[in-house]
Order: sequence, then C-alpha cells, then structure tokens
Amino acid sequence: MTKSNTPILSAVDLHLNFQTETGTTPVLRGVSFDLYSGESLGIVGESGSGKTVTCLSLLKLLPSPPADYRRGEVHFHGLDLQRAGEAELRKVRGGEIAFIFQEAMSALNPVLTIGDQVQESLLIHTGMSKPEAKAEVVRLFEQVGIPDAGQRYAQYPHQLSGGLQQRVMIAMALACRPEVVIADEPTTALDVTIQVQIVELLKELQQDRGMSLIFISHDLGVIAEICQRVLVMYAGQIVESGPAADIFDHPQHPYTQQLIRTIPRLDSPRGSFEPIAGQIPSPENLPGGCAFHPRCAMVMDICRKETPRLLRQSPLCEVRCWLHDPSHKEKDLTGKS
Repeated sequence: MTKSNTPILSAVDLHLNFQTETGTTPVLRGVSFDLYSGESLGIVGESGSGKTVTCLSLLKLLPSPPADYRRGEVHFHGLDLQRAGEAELRKVRGGEIAFIFQEAMSALNPVLTIGDQVQESLLIHTGMSKPEAKAEVVRLFEQVGIPDAGQRYAQYPHQLSGGLQQRVMIAMALACRPEVVIADEPTTALDVTIQVQIVELLKELQQDRGMSLIFISHDLGVIAEICQRVLVMYAGQIVESGPAADIFDHPQHPYTQQLIRTIPRLDSPRGSFEPIAGQIPSPENLPGGCAFHPRCAMVMDICRKETPRLLRQSPLCEVRCWLHDPSHKEKDLTGKS
C-alpha cells in the first residue's frame, strides 16, 4: 500500500525511566520513528530490548510512577500524546489507536463474556445503543473468522481455544475502526498453523480497512511476512531501521545480522542456526559505549567508550554503529580525536 508523505504518528526522542528501590533505570533512550497511513511497521528485538515499552509509552499506558516520562513527544493529528490530558488520551486509546495484546487468555477478563468485553469499547467510543453494539460485535466476530458468532457472543474466554481468543482480541481492537493498530506479539503461545492464520487475517484486515499497523515481534520470519518497514531495537534504542527488504537482504548492524542468522532455513541442516552469544544487558547495568559491544564479534575500542549515533545510510535506512560512522576514522582506537 502506498504511504503518504506525512506521518500519521510520530515519536520524537522518547526517553523513559523506571523508578525502582535502587534508583532510576533508563528503559528508553531517545527513540524516534514515524508511522505512515496504511503502513505496516515491524519492531523487532530480543525480550528486554524495549519493543513493548516503546509502544505502551506512545499512549502513556505505563503507570507513573514507576514510569517516568522524561522527555520526548508523540504527535498524532496535531496532538502531543505525551502532554495530553487523561480525557484526551481516553478518546484516543481504543478509539483511534488500539492494542492487540499478547497472550489473549491473560488479557481477556475471565468473568465477562467475550461479547460484553468487545461491546464495552463500542459503548464508550461510538454512542451505540446496546442492541446496536451487540449486532456490531457479532458482525466483527464473523469478520475475524469466529464461527457461530451469535452463539459465541455469550461464551467466556476459557470456553475458546487460543486461536479464537486471539481473534476476539483482534475484534476488540478493530471495533471502533481505529486508524492505528498496535499488535504486541499477537502470535505468542499459538501453534504454527494458528500463527499463520492470525498473520494472514491481520494482513487482510489492514488492506480492507486501510489502517496503519505496528507489529511487535521477536520472530523475524513473521515480521518479514507482514511488514513493509522494520525497526530493530536493542537496550532501549533503535539500532537499525529501513524497508524490510533492505533489513533482511542487506543488514548493516552486527546485531541485526546475528538476529537474521538465528532464523532456521529450510535449505540448512536441522539445528544449524546460530544463536547470539551472551544476553541482552539489564537496564540497570548497561555497558558503556555501544550497549551491544560485549556480544559483538566486530567490536572496536571506540565501541567500548562512546555511544554511536543513529546515522542515515540512505534515504530510507538508518544504523547506529561505529562501523558505519565516518567520524570514527578521525579518531584512534582509544577514542581520542
């Protein structure tokens, strides 16, 4: 789908800390990106990289405290969501920007029927009467592929399979025809066949409705299937961004390269994928310089001492790595000019 030149949503220099018993912990460190109308944008990275926190921060869904929204802006139709009042945010949340949360069984209320849970959003945001809202929920259930939608309306979450629960979450997110849908690991804990069905459903719905989609996942195979553009996150920062084809065919950052090597290939022997050595650092104990340097096979001295900038490599691609920063050639490997 062709995107417009003006972003529908823009995050600018987002910084977020968590206040803990031991002090202040930086969780997001200068995250900026744009989302365009009708675009599907993937956010990838290992657990703990900041993917979900980034998207929750867009709508200030993390309670404060412990979350401390230190700095940054989120622009949506002329409104800065970081400075909007609670009443303004309630209109946007669920109505204009909606979430599909991971692990539907945990996200759905076990003591309310699935019909009542989806209907609630319609009653809050659209002014429909209860009969009108019920009819719309049944129609939504049919649209997302829930069989016997009229009968399912009165069922409870535990009476549905994992795949049907996730379809309920999708129906809930789409109920008010939002412009932006944020899908947070929507295929987590589902078997492969159901994962494929959910991804195909989201693609069809996006095309039918023309909505913008942010898809969060650690599964690069799923991202490659559904997303046009990709952000790669590590330790609360974007380390690479660009069109999906460029990210997968010509990854620039060593972290992105290693992530791609972890994808099993059909033409490779079973079990031959390469895991990334080490683990993502805790926000409380970030290493100096580039946060990825302790795990990087191409580490240089400057990587241990100075944090790299996010540099534009082409009109559509950016990377945060000293290997691609011409200014490091003007320094010796001690980091001195």
